[in-house]
Amino acid sequence: MLTNKRERARQQRAALWATRDNVQRHALSMSMPWLAFVNIAFALMIFFRNLIFTYFDKRLLTHRAVIPYIEAALIAVIIISAILVIIALTPRLAQGRYTLNIITGLLLALSLCWSLSNYCFIFFWTLPFAWPLLVILMTTGLTALYHHWPGITAFMLPLWVTALLAGIQLHYHTEIRFLILWAIFTAILLYGRRILQRWYDEAWDTHQENMQLIQDLVMNILQNRSISGILIICRECLWNSGVIIRPIGKENLILVYGQGVWDLDMIRLHLTIFCRERPSIGKMKRSD
Repeated sequence: MLTNKRERARQQRAALWATRDNVQRHALSMSMPWLAFVNIAFALMIFFRNLIFTYFDKRLLTHRAVIPYIEAALIAVIIISAILVIIALTPRLAQGRYTLNIITGLLLALSLCWSLSNYCFIFFWTLPFAWPLLVILMTTGLTALYHHWPGITAFMLPLWVTALLAGIQLHYHTEIRFLILWAIFTAILLYGRRILQRWYDEAWDTHQENMQLIQDLVMNILQNRSISGILIICRECLWNSGVIIRPIGKENLILVYGQGVWDLDMIRLHLTIFCRERPSIGKMKRSD
């Protein structure tokens, strides 16, 4: 039972790392619930502001006609975030053909709802939490979506443009200083995304190099089918990947797959089972 669970887990990891698209989908499925939680949490705090802070609307808010539009946008934020969580937690939906495009569209709609709300917070009411809210939303989007360029653009660009326009309108007398500060903040976001993307690319490139190394080792196995040669190559594979012995066709070959580390005892167990099923392999001579 334990061996079957380990084998199933390694098959899942092998399918995950099969293509870059699969890795990206998996990363989105892991980050979407967190991004949705942040959005829902702030939307609920703003929606129930009068319960958290006494007489919030009466003391701070003017332009009462705008409030219903903001509340509708906050409800939309909650609904869209819930849809993103459902997509992320449902494997069939997460692996759909048009899932990435749907997620990008939902992120754009989510960003537009926040853009409307934050523009009103900054321009009409100059609320003290408006700028920290914008920064938190953009840094959260950066952390959750850095590996998905269309998604991060759809989520962050409307927020960035809205905050820039609202800030210029509000600080028109100090426009140059505001633009300098905004340029510094933009540089921080861009460089942070570049660093995160570099780590992501290095992880993928390292995996590809390791898989190429494993393929080379398999070719060595095909050229030398002796048990001692197999054990030596298995020990070389220990530091990176799992090796599972399976017969393929009539050649008694070795299939290598998965990502992770297999201990030497497990490899010897598979070798023993394989040799019992195919005793003739131990009698094979080294092929030229």
